[in-house]
Amino acid sequence: MMSAEAFSPVAIPLAAVIATPELTSRPRRAPDFEAESHALGTLLATLSTSPRSALQKLAEVALELCSAHSAGISLVEDSRGVPVIRWRALAGQFAPHVGSTLPREFSPCGTVLDRDALQLMIRPVRHFACIDSLAPVIEETLTIPIHVDGRPLGTIWVVAHDFTRHFDAEDARLLTSLGSFAGAALELLTSLDKTEATLSEQRNAVELAVAADRNENRFIAILAHELRNPLAPISTAAALLRGGRLDGAASRQISDIIDRQVHAMSQLIDDLLVVARLRLGNLELRSSLVTVSEIIERTIETVGPFIAARDHALVVSLPPEPIDLDADAVWLSRALQNLLRNAGKYTNPGGRIHIDAVRERDEAVITVSDNGIGMTSVQLNAIFDIWQQAGQEATERSEGGVGIGLYLVRRLIEAHGGTVGATSGGPGLGSRFTVRLPCRKPTRPTAH
Repeated sequence: MMSAEAFSPVAIPLAAVIATPELTSRPRRAPDFEAESHALGTLLATLSTSPRSALQKLAEVALELCSAHSAGISLVEDSRGVPVIRWRALAGQFAPHVGSTLPREFSPCGTVLDRDALQLMIRPVRHFACIDSLAPVIEETLTIPIHVDGRPLGTIWVVAHDFTRHFDAEDARLLTSLGSFAGAALELLTSLDKTEATLSEQRNAVELAVAADRNENRFIAILAHELRNPLAPISTAAALLRGGRLDGAASRQISDIIDRQVHAMSQLIDDLLVVARLRLGNLELRSSLVTVSEIIERTIETVGPFIAARDHALVVSLPPEPIDLDADAVWLSRALQNLLRNAGKYTNPGGRIHIDAVRERDEAVITVSDNGIGMTSVQLNAIFDIWQQAGQEATERSEGGVGIGLYLVRRLIEAHGGTVGATSGGPGLGSRFTVRLPCRKPTRPTAH
């Protein structure tokens, strides 16, 4: 598309190229009602069976009925905030130019829309330099606006490329009739677009509902499995304790087993309760002044034993200067704990896990990265969705879980006004989670 400013100065005024009054003074050819009736029948058949091709058929019919050298339909569109005229359908010698654009404010079609009336122009390039590059040259063009809901939104036109063809009042009548048909076709296409969009939204909604129902059913099955798993060792341990034949060391070992299993169940139930509170909007944050280093140290204190038990190397990089936050230390630490546990679960024993923190302008940026199993692009797209773990196949769920840990991370970070994202180089190439939180705004000193 070229702008009007890019063209050479206008050679002659617009009035010199408009010759609409000549339509009534030129000899008028006799109407061919049989050909017109056949063409309209073809248009109706196209509109009913293949509405998307109706505009192209209209251009072809205009070319034939008016014995033109080129014909077309142009519509107003928005191109990066600038209105343009796009040639949507073309027939004849101009057919290779389909899809091209001209300025809305400085073009033959734009003038017709401004005047909202049929116009005959002779050698329009003398005024509109924007069409100087078009080949073959336009010797004469007859153009009429297309109305949709009473507004001129486009044009239908015919062109003569040499002086062997001059348009007359009969051509004006035919083009007016085709313009009305074009308006009806555009209204139908607009309605069709809206209907298809609605149907697409409905299909997407149904697919999402089916997927959510399927994942929720899987979640219930997995939850039952995760809750039942600890019961077997607890039941066995209780039976051994009831036998009364264990020495002190064995009793302590059995007690440790019960403690671990009860802790695992308690953690799972606690996570479920937090999810419920988050989804109901009942989670209350108690924000206070805390530093990023304090949050990370608190997190490592809790998760450190889990990381050490898997023989991972945990590398911590804290900022040299305090980064102040307005945050609930308990819940923000809980979010980071889930990220570290996630890294530990999906990194093979002996791996490396990094947690780093820096300040970038008004944000605290905390990253948790590992050299674990990594993720595919599909997994990355939904990793923070609730019950995402439940939506995976059992073979992919190498560490169990019900898929709410990263959902909790996202919701807790968002509750603090922040964001969390994940990246991965792919399977086997580790993962990186980045948390961004707004820094505490400095308070103004009070005047004395």
